[in-house]
Amino acid sequence: DEQHLSLLDYTNSLMFLSVSGHSKEDIAEQLESLMLQIKKHFKYEELFLEDIQYPEINEHIAEHLRLIDEFSAMRLAYLKGSAKLDDVFDFLLNKLIKDHIVHDDVKYFNYIKPVSYT
Repeated sequence: DEQHLSLLDYTNSLMFLSVSGHSKEDIAEQLESLMLQIKKHFKYEELFLEDIQYPEINEHIAEHLRLIDEFSAMRLAYLKGSAKLDDVFDFLLNKLIKDHIVHDDVKYFNYIKPVSYT
């Protein structure tokens, strides 16, 4: 959906900044924007899960909080110089996109009721 694509766009922009030699400040700004986008997306998704009465909503919210905490720690470690940007990309591509979006988010698809246009 549009929000998931937006997260991919932010990740692609971060990759572009990294490979095109932008400053650490530019990268830090993009990391902050990405953090805000992740939080916004998770909040929207949690409201949606409430709306469809997803039975595993508490576990899904707990996973969101864990991912936010992990990304926040990863971002701070990068800014302090104790983590590489590669570590941030590994988190984004593997944990956020592959493990969470591709694996976890699809679990609630069966609870989405089709819209009737009659």
